Amino acid sequence: MLRKPKQKTRYVLGFAFNPQLTRVVLIRKQKPESLRGFLNGVGGKIELAESPRMAMSREFMEETGVFIHEDSWIPIARQVQETYEIDTFYVIDERIVECQTQPDEEEIEVHEFWRAKELQGLQHGMAPNAFWLMCMAIDSTRHKEEVFATYGYDELRC
Repeated sequence: MLRKPKQKTRYVLGFAFNPQLTRVVLIRKQKPESLRGFLNGVGGKIELAESPRMAMSREFMEETGVFIHEDSWIPIARQVQETYEIDTFYVIDERIVECQTQPDEEEIEVHEFWRAKELQGLQHGMAPNAFWLMCMAIDSTRHKEEVFATYGYDELRC
């Protein structure tokens, strides 16, 4: 008997910055257990019939209380694994200062970094790969062009 291939679980991950690129919205992960206590971008699972950008907008609203339109999210990377995919985005929006932890959601933190040293200080408390994805987002904003990378397991570690 032929088995129908299992559908990949699809996720989004987003990094939201203020226009001066001195603040970023991060969450303090509670689940999965392997990420508990680590900082990461905001994100979650893509629902049925939802585009990655739609999911990013919805997840950001659910977790921070701030609505940022789906067209504002700029794609920077897609991680492709055997059982899941993660689309990563960034956005620049002055309203990130309004972000707050929502009921039944993971803790929201707005981190300030004025110098590279402060930004580097975030690295050790971040989920695996989150720091370099955040840096890729910052770099792409400074070059005023979209950077898009697709990477697999062998390419994940810096």
